[in-house]
Amino acid sequence: YVQRRGAASTLIVRELATGGERSLGPGAEPAFSPDGRRLAAFDGGRVVILDLQDPAAPPRPLGPSSSAPRWLDDATVVVGVGDRVIARAVGDGGERELGRVPDGHLIRATAVGGGRLVVIHRPDASLAEAVVAEVRPDRSLRELRRGVLSTAGVRLDPAGADVFYVQR
Repeated sequence: YVQRRGAASTLIVRELATGGERSLGPGAEPAFSPDGRRLAAFDGGRVVILDLQDPAAPPRPLGPSSSAPRWLDDATVVVGVGDRVIARAVGDGGERELGRVPDGHLIRATAVGGGRLVVIHRPDASLAEAVVAEVRPDRSLRELRRGVLSTAGVRLDPAGADVFYVQR
């Protein structure tokens, strides 16, 4: 879970069997890898990868991001980098662009599920409306919803059939 104190956020792991806790360091918006061996987190404008099998291993930076990471598969995370949707390889940090949102907008949240990829984007530093859009395999966007939406997150059910978001 994420423990917040003022502006600082710390990732905490609690062992359910024993109740014991350990700090993983700074971060927010954690996402477990599909195999449960790693955790990707958002830490001050960048993505970090934590090895849950090796508590002594330091967080490994995986590059800049404007959104929390979501796992595409065990070896790849999806992030927003400005107006680009990027798949970033955990092993070497290699990138491939999956799509791009309209000029002047920033990706604020990503979701992956059932072979679908959905993002929330909006103008930077603006309270204007946000857009929930599906990123298609051809890298184009299909707008699903426009409105005064929270950019705190968007989620897909595991089958990818339903999209969940918060409307203010």
